[in-house]
Amino acid sequence: TGKVLWRTNLVEKFGKDTLYWDYGTSPVLTEQFVVVTVMHQGESWLAGWDKRTGKLRWKVARNYKTPVENDHSYATPIVTRHQGADLLLVWGAEHLTAHAATTGMMLWSAGDFNPGGQQNWVAVASPVLAGETVVVPYGRGTRLHGIKLGGTGDVTATHRAWKREDTGTFVPTPAEYKGKVYLVRDRGEVECIDPVTGRTEWSGQLPKSAASYYSSPTIA
Repeated sequence: TGKVLWRTNLVEKFGKDTLYWDYGTSPVLTEQFVVVTVMHQGESWLAGWDKRTGKLRWKVARNYKTPVENDHSYATPIVTRHQGADLLLVWGAEHLTAHAATTGMMLWSAGDFNPGGQQNWVAVASPVLAGETVVVPYGRGTRLHGIKLGGTGDVTATHRAWKREDTGTFVPTPAEYKGKVYLVRDRGEVECIDPVTGRTEWSGQLPKSAASYYSSPTIA
């Protein structure tokens, strides 16, 4: 019917939006909750609202100290099931983190995405899950990482399957299809990536333009 069932104001409840480009992340649905993340300068968090009543059921802090703007994120979380449990995979502030979908509790985290300490490497494109690997774009389109699911605590040293420093995507989120990952890069380059090895299987080019490509690819 289009009737509004409930609403909430994130700024009024949780503080000023300090993102340079305003909110960009999308809410995601689990079996019970509407989950929203806010990652910016100041307190960053993810929270779950009862999707039927709008009541806040849980809220957990997610704060990391980073170079300028790198604590901002416009990426949307991934909802998945792994080893019998529903997970939320959250990307931003130079960390990929996994959280229990029922409580928000952090289960594991992977860092070391910016060892050189570059500034203004904001997370815009969302990661994509392909099998057991999370493919994470970073570095304003210059980096691509493959992180294996699983583990507990800090898995930075154990679960990075591969890293590329010659490709990536800044704004368009990659797409996954039949075990492959597809990138559209800033200048319209297209790449098919093997998520297990990180290797490029083929590449192509959309029509060139003076403007950058911002739309995420959709496979249908």
